[in-house]
Amino acid sequence: MSKDTTQVTKKASVPLIVKAGRGNLGGSTFLTAICEIAASASRNFLMADGDMRNPGISASPLYARYGLPRPDSEDEHEISEWFSMVFSAATEKRLPLVLDIGGGDRTMEQWAAEVDLVAFAESAGLEVCGLFFCGGDADDLAYITRLWETGKFRPTKGAVVFNAMTVPSGHAGSDILQSRTADPSLKPLFTAGIETLEFPKLGCMGAVKETGLSYHDAAAGKIGSGGKPIDPVKRFMVTRWLNTIRQNIEVAGLQEMLP
Repeated sequence: MSKDTTQVTKKASVPLIVKAGRGNLGGSTFLTAICEIAASASRNFLMADGDMRNPGISASPLYARYGLPRPDSEDEHEISEWFSMVFSAATEKRLPLVLDIGGGDRTMEQWAAEVDLVAFAESAGLEVCGLFFCGGDADDLAYITRLWETGKFRPTKGAVVFNAMTVPSGHAGSDILQSRTADPSLKPLFTAGIETLEFPKLGCMGAVKETGLSYHDAAAGKIGSGGKPIDPVKRFMVTRWLNTIRQNIEVAGLQEMLP
């Protein structure tokens, strides 16, 4: 009797990119930027914004094309159903999912614990890439370490993302990033395989957002809501900012996990 040598090929996990951290650290801005970079390279992905009160990545012009419906309410059952819907969409379409839970640090802690976000995602065939956002405030570190130590959100892949835009004028973001990397409170994350990633500063961020354009369209000189494009210097700044984000992602070795 011949032996059946047929092998079952296991499907690769679909990346799920989730941000964590205190509010006002640029998490939604970073997620929007990496989505734009993916779109500019003609890559397919999905976006999901779970914040009912304040739009995060759903404020991006990309959301009309790549975005999934937002939750109907903040009811626990509705949110659980919403998570099931967006996770199912990603696994069925085999597309990376960029998830912006929003609502600040408490919302992330709440849903990571009540829904068991990592386990729920993994059961749906998603591999979680956690982005832990950190600024110059010591409380930023305290939040990350508390989230990790309690086991509420402990993915096996991801990065501590230091937002250089939180650095006071006259200080080098890279210097503070190095001090954060050396902080003993983050050692458990780094031991588990979490990387570090610098989110560069964009000095003309306010001017770009006023146009209502995507970062790439602003850099290309398209006309925004003010009736004219941003000036050539700002276009150069945005282009360099996007390129630096790409380079930093490659240095962190996360290009395979991000969309």
